Amino acid sequence: DGKTPLHYAAIRGDLLCVNVNVVANLLENGAQVDARDKDGKTPLHYAAIRGDLLGVNVNVVANLLENGAQVDARDKEEKTPLHYAAMVEDDKVVAHLLEKGAQVDARDKDEKTALHYAAMKGHAVVVVHLLQKGAQVDAKDKDDKAALELATYAMRGDIVELLQDAIDRESYESRPHTSQTPETGIGELLACMAGGT
Repeated sequence: DGKTPLHYAAIRGDLLCVNVNVVANLLENGAQVDARDKDGKTPLHYAAIRGDLLGVNVNVVANLLENGAQVDARDKEEKTPLHYAAMVEDDKVVAHLLEKGAQVDARDKDEKTALHYAAMKGHAVVVVHLLQKGAQVDAKDKDDKAALELATYAMRGDIVELLQDAIDRESYESRPHTSQTPETGIGELLACMAGGT
């Protein structure tokens, strides 16, 4: 299957605390940090896929990145570690990947971003992290679906509300506002408030 010992240590990183040390030892002894298996996945992909159930795997992710792992490495499906972390609701790993420069709007072969996956899986905390880092709310996948539509199909009202708020904010910030200069804006505003035109 093409997996190296480093792949396996990353896969098991959240289950056995000792694997944080195993990862470090393997890297110190020359393990290739971006080795690929038959699916094109690196150890960082697997660390993101495993999630951080016991609060350990974020350390594996950090160790891999500190040793030169490509934060936006793509597998055969064009997925990055951020896609996988968003799928498994790993907000700690998502935050760490974003902090280390992961492309928030990277698209996989289906044109989905991490926001698409977080929205359809119902991962509110991950959605918030992605939006705070500027995720494109209206990005559409190959089926012409945006994250809002996927959250709606999944009946995730909390995610729908978050995404709709983000869309409303973007819409408000992008439209022209009345001038606030004394000569034009304030007079127009006061006249409107007084019922004038």
